[in-house]
Amino acid sequence: MNIDELRKEIDRLDDSVLELIDRRYELVKKVGVIKQTSSLGVFVPEREKAIIDRLSKKAGENLPIEAIVSIYREIISGARLIEHPITVVHLKGDLLSIQAAYAKFGSCIKLKPLINISDLLSEIKNNLNTYAVIPHADCLDPELKILSEISIKNPHTPSKNLKFFIVGR
Repeated sequence: MNIDELRKEIDRLDDSVLELIDRRYELVKKVGVIKQTSSLGVFVPEREKAIIDRLSKKAGENLPIEAIVSIYREIISGARLIEHPITVVHLKGDLLSIQAAYAKFGSCIKLKPLINISDLLSEIKNNLNTYAVIPHADCLDPELKILSEISIKNPHTPSKNLKFFIVGR
């Protein structure tokens, strides 16, 4: 095969992948309806982890696990957007919290900067599909819980990771 033929085959595969994602999102809409009538949040970290773990075990030799994680983080992020857009609150000016938010939730989120932790916690308590990314969890209100954690590389000390907590209702 020459390069043009290979590219045509890649285009056909891309079309098929897009059709499958569209069918997946059709099912996601139905799940979203069930979640809304049950007052369930759209972020379900254990389900997302199970999806990534299951697919990572199926990785072929041409598909690195890091690529599966990255691809599915965005597919799931888009699915959450279809179910119900989510907002991620963070401390204003905290670029590492923003980086952690994108690393955990993907790019289909609305970021909302707030001035202090008490404002973040209040925002979460008042909105079902709002989550916070915070650098420490010692200030949590009893109505809230840590849903997940995320570690990102420390830009000042790359050998160390920084931990952030994902907080919600």
